Amino acid sequence: MECSMLRFKFNQLELRGKYYVPLPKMTRVQTEVIGARLRVLGFKVSGEEKLKADMGSATITLEGRGLCWSNRDLTDILAPSVPHILTMGEEATSLRRICAEYFQVKREGARAILRLVPRLESSTIWADLRATDSCALTPDEHAVYSFLLSHSAVSSEILTDFPIEGCKLRLVGKKLYYSGGVRGAEAAAALREIGVKNPRNSYLPKESILSLSAFRVSKKALISVMRGLGEWCFLTPKSAPRKL
Repeated sequence: MECSMLRFKFNQLELRGKYYVPLPKMTRVQTEVIGARLRVLGFKVSGEEKLKADMGSATITLEGRGLCWSNRDLTDILAPSVPHILTMGEEATSLRRICAEYFQVKREGARAILRLVPRLESSTIWADLRATDSCALTPDEHAVYSFLLSHSAVSSEILTDFPIEGCKLRLVGKKLYYSGGVRGAEAAAALREIGVKNPRNSYLPKESILSLSAFRVSKKALISVMRGLGEWCFLTPKSAPRKL
């Protein structure tokens, strides 16, 4: 599977008085660039790969894995740094490390448990997103997870906004969804991402865990996907692991 290079777009979500900005998966140097920007603005900054910044009542947390959140609007704070970090070089690292940024696989005999690691599409934020008919799945996450779903036989339930045979109704806030067994390829085709809404949409589980009865991914195809994440991931694979 060949992915086209993905372009970064600045998006900010406000949920329950907090502001969230998905960022690229960055190198330490890129994280330091944003830290320097925060210091120029008067913030007291601590940490390295995960930065904490404070100025008066304003607090900001920045994670190199690609997420920043605050109790203040982040547009004017972060946006000026984006063009600079997008011109910076990638860091060559192991495919295993890059995969760990997105998912982990645990084998249980013929079955596999796929634990996903999205920036925002999990935990309590997941419920807020579904209740407001929003989505925070970033383009790189969409590329990786739709690839994994399309190569899997999913035996756990998937949430959709369209009815499927044998599904159960699920109300999140005042928004109605359906929960049931969806083929991996169908879930992949309908998987929603930030800023886009399909005629039929599927969503990752709240717990970010998928039970799979079959999981077959070639290393070559996975490397191709990871090398096509463009401006959303500045980690690039230098070699394949012996085993996923």
